[in-house]
Amino acid sequence: MSDPLPQSRRPGIRAAMFVDFDNVYTGLMALDPAAAKRFAEDPKHWTEALAAGGAGEESRRFLIRNCYLNPVIYSKYRPYWTRAGFRVIDCPSLTQRGKSSTDINLVLDAMDALAGAAHIEEFFVASADADFTSLVQRFREYSPNEFRKEPKVPNDLTELVSVRYMVADVDAAVDFYTTHLGFTVRMSAAPAFADVTRGRLRLLLSGPASSAGRPMPDGTVPVPGGWNRIHIIVGDIAAEVERLRATGVTFRNDIVKGPGGQQILLEDPSGNVVELFQPAGE
Repeated sequence: MSDPLPQSRRPGIRAAMFVDFDNVYTGLMALDPAAAKRFAEDPKHWTEALAAGGAGEESRRFLIRNCYLNPVIYSKYRPYWTRAGFRVIDCPSLTQRGKSSTDINLVLDAMDALAGAAHIEEFFVASADADFTSLVQRFREYSPNEFRKEPKVPNDLTELVSVRYMVADVDAAVDFYTTHLGFTVRMSAAPAFADVTRGRLRLLLSGPASSAGRPMPDGTVPVPGGWNRIHIIVGDIAAEVERLRATGVTFRNDIVKGPGGQQILLEDPSGNVVELFQPAGE
């Protein structure tokens, strides 16, 4: 008997945050040095407040968290942002007047997110720079209804590559794969079963109460773990490892280099393995 297929669940608005650190920090220092210190040293606090949402608002999942800063001046703040789950992009001064590459890097990353597979629904740009006005206008050209369309996953399961993982806690597994690894919930029948997708990969997450969790004729109970794994291609494995370690993700090993590229193994909350791989030459 197959697992039931109720309507899929959406665990919060899919959001992206882009922070022009130098601009915000210097602006706050001129107005309120104490606020500037809190902004620079405790990004986790105010980011979690935005994620929780206000009264009557949906919660948010910040699938993209980027911070752009000048490492020559502000490198001491980098660990605070890394520990808060941000990808920190170094933008040193490129001219005698101190102009950095923050603007162009932020805009390019934001436009990539707008057109990307993560299906971002809300964008947060933290800056007082009027140069970003055109970017905000571009965001507004896309209606909320367009943002809220579900990712286009083929209805025919034969067009997907399906892999089943046994998990101890379906809700925890769904949260892990959607928060950290860019998967989207296709459907959920938690606590028994859920499936999530990333591109054409469909990951079936089966808990102890699912049909896949029933004992074998000899009494053996399917459990999580082992060494077979899904394989996710990344562009910068060192940056991904830094980002994930900062959020508390567990790794089985360190980065291994070989002729074909670099790889590392991480574990989901149930102990199943996921491989991150960066091909040689990238």
